[in-house]
Amino acid sequence: MSFYLQNIKLTNFKNYSFIDLVLNTKFNAFVGLNGQGKTNLLDAIYYLSMVKSNFSAADRDVTRFGESFFRIEGNYQAEDKTMHKVAIKVQPSSLKEIEFDRKKYKKRSEHIGKIPIVIVTPDDLVELLATSECRRKFLDTSLVQYDREYLSQLMIYNRLLKQRNALLKQMGENSTWNEMLVKVLDDKMQAAAMLIYARRKEEAEQLTPVFEEIYATLSAEAESCKIEYKSELEHTAFDELMLNAREKDRILRRTTSGIHKDDIGFSLNGKKLSKFGSQGQLKSFVFALKLAQYHFLRSKKNVKPILLLDDIFDKLDDNRVESLIKIISEEAYGQIFITNTSKDLIQNIFESLNLNHSIFHLNDGAIVA
Repeated sequence: MSFYLQNIKLTNFKNYSFIDLVLNTKFNAFVGLNGQGKTNLLDAIYYLSMVKSNFSAADRDVTRFGESFFRIEGNYQAEDKTMHKVAIKVQPSSLKEIEFDRKKYKKRSEHIGKIPIVIVTPDDLVELLATSECRRKFLDTSLVQYDREYLSQLMIYNRLLKQRNALLKQMGENSTWNEMLVKVLDDKMQAAAMLIYARRKEEAEQLTPVFEEIYATLSAEAESCKIEYKSELEHTAFDELMLNAREKDRILRRTTSGIHKDDIGFSLNGKKLSKFGSQGQLKSFVFALKLAQYHFLRSKKNVKPILLLDDIFDKLDDNRVESLIKIISEEAYGQIFITNTSKDLIQNIFESLNLNHSIFHLNDGAIVA
């Protein structure tokens, strides 16, 4: 069942002391100069779904300067016309309450996936091309929103990995080695690792045809592209992998093999994307990847995720911009939020395509006429 955010209310969130917005069920554009709070609004919508900021690791960095708490409220209408409320109150380092229809969750993870969401940001271009950690996060962000078992096993694996690294570091500092303790942790990690590997591989395979189709549309079929999931488990069993790396782990005092080293390879016209793609090609590639993620989530949950697009038009030519907007205006897409510095550009696109929309002009955390 798809959800549409009807209004959002923020208190002490980033640069907002208070704001209450009534929103459009299709296109919403937040416009204004840089630094006025456009991206912060997108982040608040993301927080309502994922119970964390997309941009800040710590909640204290989300709380308005000088304040001790923040609160986000969102009222959603489902496709069956029922109304639902999400309320999140956070006092950094002491309290984090998440309510759905006035019922508090016992665990934050219980809410993730309730209202699926996909976000595209300028940082994606750099991060997805630069670090394998961000490429793994891309896969994980989809999977945790529909697969409870995956989320549980990912948390287990990460906890055990942290324990293993701490053990390796401690033994290295003390010039000791306990083979049995290391093997016990390896054995505990194996089941989680194998499930994570299988689900990530399945996702990459299912993303590929949709991704290729969307990229072909954005590039007018002028270029061919490919994504390829890479894992050490493709050719080696987990227990053997960890055993083979044990001496290296002992020397380096950290875990050097496992599913936390998985990656995705990107190529364009048979060449490595990061080395040979233009800015327009790179951005189209990331858009296509994120929209493929959208369709993956939609097919798995049978709902239309909320789509957040932050500053998407920079370094795109007019043809690619028009192609992108036409794609996301289709019936397959639900509610969409866009930020941009130019109100005229956004308005002209919406009006030329006759799209249902609302535009909000922001200035220093407030709506202006």
